Amino acid sequence: MTEGLPTATTTERDDVEAVAAQHREWIFLWDRDENDGDFDFDTRFADQYDFAGDDVILFDNADPERRVLRDAREFGRVFGPAFTALRRAEHVIEEQPEVIVSGGLAATRMVFLAWLTAADGVMTEVRAVNSQVRRRDARGRWLIVRDQTDAVVSGPRSRAS
Repeated sequence: MTEGLPTATTTERDDVEAVAAQHREWIFLWDRDENDGDFDFDTRFADQYDFAGDDVILFDNADPERRVLRDAREFGRVFGPAFTALRRAEHVIEEQPEVIVSGGLAATRMVFLAWLTAADGVMTEVRAVNSQVRRRDARGRWLIVRDQTDAVVSGPRSRAS
């Protein structure tokens, strides 16, 4: 029996669904095919990250320097060249986004798998947990202001493996 318990409004459910869809879209923006050109982070993720925010915090343990980055463009300068150098990047969602929305903030968590193929054909398998905080901007877009990825590498193997 749910009598007396608060329920989500239609708007809140719509926000949860919209943020979940954006999180799913986010991971597939990292995909690339063999003949893709340069990986232009700023263009690909223009509708995902808050490029103007002064309170952005982004961290991905795949960064060899393990930097906490405070600017989306800086994040792109770290990961754009790494993805440009890949022959292929393929992602699948293992656990769908779990979303909490409260006012103008949304927190999400998602688990994904990645197969990253270097120029020499060596493929690395990755399982990652990604957590994001998105803030609704004045135009109603949900933009990433916090992004943390914890990736565990299963190990490289040749394409023939």
